[in-house]
Parts: sequence; C-alpha cells; structure tokens
Amino acid sequence: MYCKLRQVLRCLLALVHRERCECKRSGGLMVVTRALSESPAILTVSAAGAWCKKISKSALKEAIDSLSLEVPPCECVHQEELQRFTDNFGALFFTCSFHVEKATSQSVEAELSKIQTFLHRLSLVHAQVKIISEIRTDSTTHKQMFSGGQKGSKASAMDHSITMDTAAYGQNPFSVRCLPSCPQMHPVLGNTLSCVLPTDMIEAGLCGEMSMATMATLAPCMDLYSNWPTRLSCIRMLVYSPCGMPLMQQTQTSFLQSLATSLSWADLGLSRVCCMEAQDIQGSLCSDVVFSVETDCSQETRCRSAVQQDIESEWSHAVEQTLTVFVFTQYTDPFHSQIADFISSEEVFERHLDAVLWYNEDQVRTMLQTTMKKTLKGFQQKHAARQRLDSAIPIVLSSVNSIIASSSSREFRRACFDSMKVKSTSELHASLKQSLQSIVDGRFTPRRRCNKEKVVEAVSTEQSSLDGWEEEFENPPELSSKRIHSELQYSSFTPTKRQCSEMISENSDTFMNNVFEAANIQRNSLSPIQLPQSQQTRMIADNPSVLSLTNLKNEQVEKQWLQELENFSEWD
Repeated sequence: MYCKLRQVLRCLLALVHRERCECKRSGGLMVVTRALSESPAILTVSAAGAWCKKISKSALKEAIDSLSLEVPPCECVHQEELQRFTDNFGALFFTCSFHVEKATSQSVEAELSKIQTFLHRLSLVHAQVKIISEIRTDSTTHKQMFSGGQKGSKASAMDHSITMDTAAYGQNPFSVRCLPSCPQMHPVLGNTLSCVLPTDMIEAGLCGEMSMATMATLAPCMDLYSNWPTRLSCIRMLVYSPCGMPLMQQTQTSFLQSLATSLSWADLGLSRVCCMEAQDIQGSLCSDVVFSVETDCSQETRCRSAVQQDIESEWSHAVEQTLTVFVFTQYTDPFHSQIADFISSEEVFERHLDAVLWYNEDQVRTMLQTTMKKTLKGFQQKHAARQRLDSAIPIVLSSVNSIIASSSSREFRRACFDSMKVKSTSELHASLKQSLQSIVDGRFTPRRRCNKEKVVEAVSTEQSSLDGWEEEFENPPELSSKRIHSELQYSSFTPTKRQCSEMISENSDTFMNNVFEAANIQRNSLSPIQLPQSQQTRMIADNPSVLSLTNLKNEQVEKQWLQELENFSEWD
C-alpha cells in the first residue's frame, strides 16, 4: 500500500517538478484510503489547483500509461470525496485510483500509519499545497489536513516551499505568563554543493549534474526570551529527493549516521553526540537520521558544589531545542525529455544517494558543519551571556543578604521580611534568589523577525513592569563582565564589607526595591501583571489612590536602603 502510493506520488511530483513552477503556486492534494476488511483496500490520489495547472495533457497521458504498468488502476469509489475536493480547489488535473491486496489488520494499521507520516513529511516541503488525508476503516473515518501554516511562515530552497510553522514539526512555541510566543522557525540557508557522481551511477544511466543544498532551523524560537535557560536536545536530518520526496529510510543512510563520529562537534560547542537507532526515534516526522545531544557541564561549573546544584536546578526547567537540518538534492539531465526518464532517474538516484554522499564525503561534511555552525551561533552566544549572568547572581544575592543581616535597624530588617513575606534570614535568602532568578529568566525582548501585532500589544502591558528590574540587573552602571569575573576570582560567595560596598552601584537601592516588588507580584495571584488590560484599567479606576500609595511606599523603602548603604560603607 505504502510503496504503491510512493510510486503514484513520485509520478505526480515528477510531472509538477518538470515545470519548475510549483514553489509559489497553491493548490490541493488529496489521498483517500478505504481499507475495509471484506474487500481489498482502494486508494485514490487527486491533485487540483494552480500548482499542477501547467501539466501538459501529453505528459500526463505518458505518465499515466507508464504508471499503469506498475500500479494497475481501478475504478474510483470515492466520488463524494472528489466532489468536495473539486468544490474547494477547482478542476482536477490528476487523479489515480488503485487497489491493494487484502492483508492482516495489523499490517494495514502499520501501512496507514506510515502513509500519514509520509504525507506529513511531504507537506513540510510543499507548504503552498494543502494535503488532505482521509482514511476509512470498518470502525472509523479519520480525516487530517497538512497545511503550510500561516501566510509568510515559509522559506524557499531549490524550488521547494518549506513551512516554517513550529507546530508542523511537532513542537510547541514557548511563552511566559501572558506574553506572546514566536510560532515561527527562522531558517539559515547553507551553500549549494555540486557533487560528482560515482561510476556505478553513471553506468546505471545517470549522466547529468547533481547538486545539494542545506538549510537548518533551531526550534522552538527563544529570541523573545533570551535569558531563559535552553539546551540542545537532539539534531534531526530530513533528506529529500529532487522532486521533493522524503527518503524516510527507503535507502541506506550510513554516511549520515557516521557523522556522529566524523563531524567536528566540538567546533559547534557540542559534546557526546550519538546517533539514535531507527527503533528509538520518536515523533511524527520519521526523520532520516536523529542525533541525541548530551549536556556536559564545564569544569568551571563543577568547581563549586553550590553552583553545581544551581546548574542542575536550571537544567531542570530549561527549554529543549531541536536543530533540524534539511538536505535538498537536485538532478538535471538535458538529455532526458520523456517523463518516464525523469521518474526512472528519481528511483535510481534514491537508491544510490548514500553512495553519492560517500563519494563526496569531505565536501558534504564541510557543508553540513558550516550550516550548523551558522545556525548555532546565536545559541552559543546566549549561553555565554547566560554564564555571565549566573556568575553575577550569587554576588548580588550575597551583597543584599550581607546588608540586611548586618543592619542595626530592626525596622529595616522587618520591612524586608514583610516585603518578601518571610520570617527568617534563611527564608529571605531563598525568596530573594527565587525572585531574582524569575526576573532574569523572564526577560522579554521584542524582535523584529518575531514581531506580530500581539507582541506589540503585550509589550505595552507587561514590559513596562519588567524593564525596570531587568535594566537594573543587566546594565548596572559600574558592573562590567570583567569586574564580575575578577570579583569571583578573588572573593568567596560571602564578600567582605568593602567588596560589598564596591559591588553595589549607586542604583542598587532602586534595583532591590524592584526585587521586593517582584516578589510581591509573584505571590499575588490577582496582581495586574497577570490580568487582561481591561481588568487592569478597571482596577486602577476603582482604586485611584493605588499609584500614589505605591509611590509613597517606594520612596520610603528607597530612603531606608540609602541609609543602610551609608552605614554599611562607613564600617571599617
């Protein structure tokens, strides 16, 4: 069932690819399967719309005649489905019905599952085409549509329109609170490589020119939350034939599997990359090759047990990202004019693709390495920035705890405890750490390429509350990255009095005021930051003195912190 469907779709895609115009033209593709226990399964493949409109009648007749020798046609029994399909997409330009011999129920279920996966993979590189799958069995009727997603969330490579919708790849966009997420994947295009064909392929009749191109994406997109901890969990490779057919383990992939040991992963900032076995690959994409990436903490993070515990806690809520690498192939032969030659070339090319990769192994490795390095560049920069933040947080917390613990003002200490809703110094330390970590992790930064209307709306309500906390922490006037690391090198996590006074800038009192406010917001389930804009406006209208009271309280806390800093700096 699945193999015959591949043959029919290869025939259709070869016809479309021959015109080289399908990348921007929309349309529909429908695959209807009737698998009843009392009769052989019948499949109908139909295509309509502008994407296949230019197929010539002579080429279509030639293709159908050639296809009927391998896949004998039968009478179509899906007239109702075809009628609905033409109502939505227009006149049919291609239709083919064929039957499959009866098989066991288990094998039928396996075949149907493989067909669904195949259509899903096919839809990823035909984003302009809506692919409809309808399966009828004795007990159920299953309908599913694979679509390219939102308008604009597409990329083009080698005459293919690739969907960039994160949901199409089985991943969920990431967001914090009511802030928006970026549902798109941002592609990084690699170079095009001209390949040399091995002798056995030339003897098999392939005397044209072959080229390859790569494209990679890292998802889900975390650009809006640049401080949130992330880790690369796996790398998956999707390989497509010249007409856009997914390989799906139809041929050997020994070269791609060998990349686990032959690629310079250390240059990509990765270690312990392993190739997963085919039976261990999970998900709906049925990737051709999947590599698992294991996290390796650096020696710097191992040196202190306390820091190591923080790192483990951080990894526990880190967002797992997946690097998806597309490998597109292209084959042109000016001496092939008949559609049967195109289809035959596709089949031979698919069988010998692994040999082509081995024959051009050095160039292919370099191309893949370059593409992945470009894609992971921002990922590595974020991790370096995250390490600088992680090194600063313990110093800030230690300084604040030292000031509060050393204060001679019982009123000031009680005000700090009340603000953080704690009763002891140990609880205060834990609460401060949690609040500060939440501020750092939840930083929201609008990006132009991720920009949507909902992003702009959310910034006006949420960013105004977070900007103050982030700005004071991330850009203190006198706290540079070199200063942070020098302090870490020559001081313990409990700095001396002089070190504390140097580390805290002139705006540290405002920053700590924001930290205490952040703690209250986190603990108050009805805080305005978590309510819709309309409810926030109504709350302020009902309580006109809220802002004035808050400002007065802030001024009092600021004066207390200034006084404690003056007392602290005078100690010798």
